[in-house]
Parts: sequence; structure tokens; C-alpha cells
Amino acid sequence: MHSSDRRKSGQTRAIVQIRVNLASLGPYYLSKLTNISTGGAFIQHPNPEPVGTLLDVSFQLPNEDIVIETKAKVVWKYIQGGNALPNGTGMGIEFVEIAKDDQSRIATYIQNILNPDTDTGEIKPVDLPQENHTS
Repeated sequence: MHSSDRRKSGQTRAIVQIRVNLASLGPYYLSKLTNISTGGAFIQHPNPEPVGTLLDVSFQLPNEDIVIETKAKVVWKYIQGGNALPNGTGMGIEFVEIAKDDQSRIATYIQNILNPDTDTGEIKPVDLPQENHTS
């Protein structure tokens, strides 16, 4: 099941399960995105980086062959107490360098999670506001 919320910036976030590569933290440093918007994401990981850390992040949206590569900054982190599983510990990241085409792919993906065209199954591209980050 997917759901969304809207952040102060007006960006819609979709709850997802997408594997993410954080190669800047070391080889084979894999984790997962648990929500995403065109401006950032939450990475579930047992050892979140300090706020302000810059990361090289890459991931593929489901059913896509193109790898999205972005530079991101850790803007907040969450440490879940106790031993409960699944553990929600992780970090919120802001995409600081991302290609416009990749932002469009993310926006289209989110729109299709939240508003799928059940009649045709067609994916409809989304136009982004002009104020978003570009590379």
C-alpha cells in the first residue's frame, strides 16, 4: 500500500521501498528509500550520517532501467529506540544536485502511485515547477 503526505514546501511525498546505493560511504553500502519527493527522500539505515553530511546517492525507480544519481545533504536524522523490528532509524536527505529529467521521472512515479490511470495503465509525464534544483 502506498500513501503520501505534503511537506511545508508543498512537495508531495510517496511512501516507497526502493533500494539506494550510498557508495560515498563505502563499497556496497546499500540501504532503502522509504519515502520520496522531487526534492528529497528518507533513507532507512541503522547508522544515519550527521546532519550536514553530503552524500552521493543513486537509485532506480521500480520498472525503470535508468539510474538516478544525485548529490544530497542530510537535513535531519531519526534514531528509533529499542530493538523493535522493523527499525525506522534513518536520515532525511535533500537533493542538492539532480538533473531536471530525473526530477520529472520522480514526479511521474509519485503521480502514478497516487493517481494511477486504472483504465489504460498509461504513465503520464508530469511538468515540474521552474524553481526546482537542477544539475
